[in-house]
This record gives sequence, C-alpha cells and structure tokens, in this order.
Amino acid sequence: MTKKLFNRELVNFLFLYCLKSLIKKGSKIKYFAVFSQFISLVKRMTKKDPFLIILKSIENVEPFCEVKNLKIRGLVHKVPVAVYPKRQKYLAIKFLIMNSKMRNEKKLHKRLTLEFLDAFVFTGNSMKNCIELHKIAETNKIFAQFKN
Repeated sequence: MTKKLFNRELVNFLFLYCLKSLIKKGSKIKYFAVFSQFISLVKRMTKKDPFLIILKSIENVEPFCEVKNLKIRGLVHKVPVAVYPKRQKYLAIKFLIMNSKMRNEKKLHKRLTLEFLDAFVFTGNSMKNCIELHKIAETNKIFAQFKN
C-alpha cells in the first residue's frame, strides 16, 4: 500500500517538473507517451525501480549554489547565492533535459534515458554543467559579501 502511494507521489513530481520543461510546443499527450517510454526503457536497461533511479540522478545533478548578476557601483559582478531545494530540483531537471536534447540519438526517450543514466553514475554533460556552475561560484566567492 505504501509503495503505491510512494510511486504515485514520484510520478506526480516527475510529471509536474519533467513534462513542463519538455513541452515547449506540441501536445501534452505526445510528451506523456515519450515520458512513459522513457520510464519503461529505464526499467528495461537497469532492472531496478525506474523512479528511484530517476530521482537519484536528479539528486546527483542538483547544484547547491548558483551565480546571480548584481550591479555594484556601476559594475556587474557575479555573486554566488545558495539555492533553495525546489530550485535545485528545477535546475537539475533543466540541465538533464537540456543536455538530453543535445545528444545524438534519434528518439527523445532514448536520449532522456541515456542522460539520466549518465547522471546516475556521475558522468555526462549534466554533471559537467553542475560542476562548472560550482567552479564559477567558487571563483567569484569574493563577491559573496555583496549578496542581499
């Protein structure tokens, strides 16, 4: 009983964030079919619960800080700012979907699957984006005193 409730909450979470970021134009039904193919492909490739793998890959890509442009005395500085948990999940999903769309495979569900599995094992372009964001924040930590 609790497992079904747990999976329903996961499906709602993934549907809310992933599908909204996937859909730029087109129908929701088409992208829901792509999303269900993506979940079944993850299950076939890993032989584990796909929702746990997807959540773990999102958790691996979550950035803990980001940089915001702040104008100080006429100069624009990149100021590192801590990220709230909801924004962390949004940025992680944004990285994963953006980088999966840039992959070379033909089908979107295949690209999504491979990008999420790469993030699950701490490789791939999404992890590079997250690490690069942390490096930018590290180099600009001098300006952290200016944040509001």
